[in-house]
Amino acid sequence: KAEFKWLRKRLYDRICCLILYEMCVENPLARVVNISSKPTRKFKPRPLNTVALQKLASKKLKMTSEAIMNVAEKLYQRGFLSYPRTETDAFSPQMDFNPFIEAQTA
Repeated sequence: KAEFKWLRKRLYDRICCLILYEMCVENPLARVVNISSKPTRKFKPRPLNTVALQKLASKKLKMTSEAIMNVAEKLYQRGFLSYPRTETDAFSPQMDFNPFIEAQTA
């Protein structure tokens, strides 16, 4: 009987994994006695403004700002990417976005 009582969701210790593997090979039949789950929510990432895109891509991809913007422009032209032409993500509550959305989806 193998009891799994560790608090972590994953096990990274190679020897512990090997021991559990060998236990499973020696006794390949198992019986599930309990299944538990909890609801999870995955939030959509917030869009990046141009400066945030450049900073993140420069840090993670080691690219120059010019190269980043060239790639972003090509992806935008092919329809894979939508990026703002402004540096703000705060808009007036009275702003009507419908004409902009309709122009993009037409």
